[in-house]
Amino acid sequence: MTESTHVHLFDPGNQAGERGTRVVLWITLAAMVVEIAAGWWFNSMALLADGWHMSSHAVAIGLSTFAYGAARRLAHDLDGRVRGERETDDATHRGAVVDDQDTDRLHLAFPLE
Repeated sequence: MTESTHVHLFDPGNQAGERGTRVVLWITLAAMVVEIAAGWWFNSMALLADGWHMSSHAVAIGLSTFAYGAARRLAHDLDGRVRGERETDDATHRGAVVDDQDTDRLHLAFPLE
Protein backbone atom coordinates (compact mmCIF):
# COMPACT_ATOMS: atom_id res chain seq x y z
CA MET A 1 0.00 0.00 0.00
CA THR A 2 1.39 3.44 -0.90
CA GLU A 3 0.95 6.63 1.05
CA SER A 4 -1.27 9.33 -0.36
CA THR A 5 0.57 12.30 -1.81
CA HIS A 6 -2.37 14.63 -2.26
CA VAL A 7 -2.73 17.70 -0.07
CA HIS A 8 -4.94 17.55 3.01
CA LEU A 9 -5.28 21.31 3.36
CA PHE A 10 -9.04 21.81 3.13
CA ASP A 11 -9.22 25.32 4.52
CA PRO A 12 -6.85 28.11 3.47
CA GLY A 13 -7.33 29.82 6.83
CA ASN A 14 -8.82 33.13 7.78
CA GLN A 15 -6.14 35.77 7.44
CA ALA A 16 -8.59 38.64 7.90
CA GLY A 17 -9.94 37.06 11.09
CA GLU A 18 -6.43 36.51 12.45
CA ARG A 19 -5.38 40.07 11.63
CA GLY A 20 -8.60 41.48 13.13
CA THR A 21 -8.12 39.45 16.30
CA ARG A 22 -4.59 40.85 16.67
CA VAL A 23 -5.90 44.41 16.22
CA VAL A 24 -8.60 43.83 18.84
CA LEU A 25 -5.97 42.39 21.21
CA TRP A 26 -3.80 45.51 20.89
CA ILE A 27 -6.82 47.82 21.39
CA THR A 28 -7.85 45.84 24.47
CA LEU A 29 -4.32 45.96 25.91
CA ALA A 30 -4.08 49.70 25.27
CA ALA A 31 -7.45 50.35 26.94
CA MET A 32 -6.40 48.16 29.86
CA VAL A 33 -3.16 50.08 30.40
CA VAL A 34 -4.90 53.46 30.10
CA GLU A 35 -7.62 52.46 32.57
CA ILE A 36 -5.13 51.11 35.11
CA ALA A 37 -2.89 54.17 34.79
CA ALA A 38 -5.83 56.58 35.05
CA GLY A 39 -7.26 54.67 38.01
CA TRP A 40 -3.89 54.84 39.75
CA TRP A 41 -3.41 58.53 38.94
CA PHE A 42 -6.92 59.65 39.96
CA ASN A 43 -7.28 57.15 42.86
CA SER A 44 -10.32 55.63 41.17
CA MET A 45 -11.11 52.11 42.31
CA ALA A 46 -13.67 51.79 39.48
CA LEU A 47 -11.08 52.51 36.78
CA LEU A 48 -8.54 50.23 38.43
CA ALA A 49 -11.04 47.40 38.69
CA ASP A 50 -12.20 47.86 35.12
CA GLY A 51 -8.60 47.95 33.89
CA TRP A 52 -7.74 44.72 35.68
CA HIS A 53 -10.98 43.20 34.45
CA MET A 54 -9.87 44.05 30.90
CA SER A 55 -6.90 41.75 31.46
CA SER A 56 -9.27 38.75 31.51
CA HIS A 57 -10.57 39.82 28.11
CA ALA A 58 -7.00 40.29 26.87
CA VAL A 59 -6.16 36.73 27.97
CA ALA A 60 -9.22 35.35 26.17
CA ILE A 61 -8.42 37.26 22.97
CA GLY A 62 -4.76 36.30 23.32
CA LEU A 63 -5.73 32.61 23.42
CA SER A 64 -7.67 33.07 20.20
CA THR A 65 -4.70 34.85 18.60
CA PHE A 66 -2.41 31.99 19.68
CA ALA A 67 -4.84 29.45 18.26
CA TYR A 68 -4.92 31.19 14.87
CA GLY A 69 -1.12 31.10 14.70
CA ALA A 70 -0.87 27.49 15.88
CA ALA A 71 -3.49 26.33 13.38
CA ARG A 72 -1.71 28.18 10.56
CA ARG A 73 1.68 26.68 11.47
CA LEU A 74 0.30 23.16 11.76
CA ALA A 75 -1.99 23.31 8.69
CA HIS A 76 0.38 21.41 6.38
CA ASP A 77 1.16 18.64 8.86
CA LEU A 78 -1.44 15.88 8.55
CA ASP A 79 -1.45 15.18 12.28
CA GLY A 80 -1.03 18.87 13.05
CA ARG A 81 -4.04 19.73 10.90
CA VAL A 82 -6.30 17.90 13.28
CA ARG A 83 -4.54 19.40 16.31
CA GLY A 84 -4.64 22.86 14.74
CA GLU A 85 -8.40 22.77 14.30
CA ARG A 86 -8.83 21.49 17.82
CA GLU A 87 -6.56 24.20 19.26
CA THR A 88 -8.53 26.94 17.50
CA ASP A 89 -11.82 25.58 18.82
CA ASP A 90 -10.40 25.03 22.33
CA ALA A 91 -8.90 28.51 22.61
CA THR A 92 -12.08 30.14 21.34
CA HIS A 93 -14.07 28.09 23.85
CA ARG A 94 -11.67 29.02 26.68
CA GLY A 95 -12.06 32.68 25.78
CA ALA A 96 -15.83 32.33 25.98
CA VAL A 97 -15.52 30.48 29.31
CA VAL A 98 -13.37 33.28 30.77
CA ASP A 99 -15.97 35.86 29.77
CA ASP A 100 -18.80 33.61 31.01
CA GLN A 101 -17.12 33.22 34.40
CA ASP A 102 -16.96 37.00 34.70
CA THR A 103 -20.70 37.15 33.99
CA ASP A 104 -21.36 34.43 36.58
CA ARG A 105 -19.45 36.40 39.21
CA LEU A 106 -21.52 39.48 38.36
CA HIS A 107 -24.75 37.50 38.82
CA LEU A 108 -23.51 36.23 42.19
CA ALA A 109 -22.65 39.74 43.33
CA PHE A 110 -25.96 41.22 42.15
CA PRO A 111 -28.59 38.45 42.18
CA LEU A 112 -31.67 39.11 40.10
CA GLU A 113 -34.87 38.34 41.94
